[in-house]
Amino acid sequence: MQSNQSVYKMKEKLLSLVLLMFLVSGIRAQTGIGAKLQSAVNELLKDEQMKFATLGFYVMDAQTGEKVFSHNENTGLAPASTLKVVTSAAAYTFLGHDFRYPTVIGITGNLNASGIVEGNLVISGSGDPTLGSNRWHSTAAPTLFPEWTAAMEAAGVRGFSNGAETILVGEGSTKYTFQEGWIWQDIGNYYGAMHAPFNWNENYFSVHFAPGDKVKDPVKVNRLDPGYTGLIVEPHELFTGPEKSGDNAFVYLNPEDASKMMVGGTVPLGEFDFGIRASHPHPAKFFAGYLKHSSGLYDFKFPEVKDFSIRKNLPEGFKKIYTHYSPPLDSISYHFLRQSINLYGEALVKAIAFQKAGIAHTDTGLVYVKNLFYSNGVDRGALNIMDGSGLSPQNRVTAKSLTQVLAYARKQSWFSSFYEGLPVINGMKMKSGSIYGARGYTGYHKSASGREYIFTIIVNNYSGSGSSISRKMFSVLNVLN
Repeated sequence: MQSNQSVYKMKEKLLSLVLLMFLVSGIRAQTGIGAKLQSAVNELLKDEQMKFATLGFYVMDAQTGEKVFSHNENTGLAPASTLKVVTSAAAYTFLGHDFRYPTVIGITGNLNASGIVEGNLVISGSGDPTLGSNRWHSTAAPTLFPEWTAAMEAAGVRGFSNGAETILVGEGSTKYTFQEGWIWQDIGNYYGAMHAPFNWNENYFSVHFAPGDKVKDPVKVNRLDPGYTGLIVEPHELFTGPEKSGDNAFVYLNPEDASKMMVGGTVPLGEFDFGIRASHPHPAKFFAGYLKHSSGLYDFKFPEVKDFSIRKNLPEGFKKIYTHYSPPLDSISYHFLRQSINLYGEALVKAIAFQKAGIAHTDTGLVYVKNLFYSNGVDRGALNIMDGSGLSPQNRVTAKSLTQVLAYARKQSWFSSFYEGLPVINGMKMKSGSIYGARGYTGYHKSASGREYIFTIIVNNYSGSGSSISRKMFSVLNVLN
């Protein structure tokens, strides 16, 4: 009996010790990182800029996957460009780190003994967003035409017969793609450049101005660069602004004439030939302009573009001469995340759709993107997205879902390339996002103690300046140091 009582007392002491350990652990948690984050969040929420705003915040332990802290973790918010991490991670998964967009060049008809093609030149595009981009030597305008003509000459082609045409064939997409969910004020400017089967120079060109002699004087359009855009850009309520007032001019599509664009706003006084970047509304025509322009610079002449069509199959009798390949996905994703190029996001979503379903439609690609993450723990409906770049103000995602996407990426073989693409902001590896009234950051951070975190913080509908709210968001994130 004495023995049984002793055993019972020992068990009772052991149970008390275990309960005490749990209690101490809980107290430490309450006074540790969670409590510090709560205090920082409380300070942010009391700020005047947050009076009408909504905050979503989620922090995860990178090693264990456990939640460290959350605030409105399941509230759908406009993510802006933080959405790009979703598109990039999905592209790595579905396309592979070494995926490249092909552009195929060939001919129809016969090649006679003199090397003259008695048929047409055919160029088949797959939506490569890097053609003409200066970010790589292999894609830059001065590189491509000589490369392509050298390939034609190596195949024995010396020229084309009279009446020959260059036919552009786009696979599995639409002739002109107006991105669903984007707004008119955005799509005329370089960051709103739309994706198409043929893209050129990231589908933007420069507009240069001649300001007036004094503030409020009318401004003239001086020139377009490059000069083969095929567009007319006309001033519309465009005036001279104060000296050093910077870029306050915006370009708009002309709803009445597809060959014209309008530009309004202000151009700074005293800056002759001041330039801004505008998006080309018809990328295939822009590409055709490049081909015609380049044909005038070299001995080898390409026939003029006469046709642009969407086909599942290349024309009958097509003979491939050469295939140009884009840089690999890991390089594209690097610039996509670092420079936040919206065009690349839309291109990647369509490439996913084309590879999985044979049709390069955004809606189709987004179904695959969302289902990928739903099958890896993200709640259905937590990724309510309209595009691959975050430019649409209709996008809604939760802070928790973006953090889960980054946690998924961390476990993959391609993670090092994905991670390398993330910029360093405020001393942390993270992607930023900003559209009107919305700021967000999502990424990874290792504290001084060695603990690794994955986090997302988004604020919607803040008041005041974006730079100011960013500094206050950084104050919250700095608790993770």
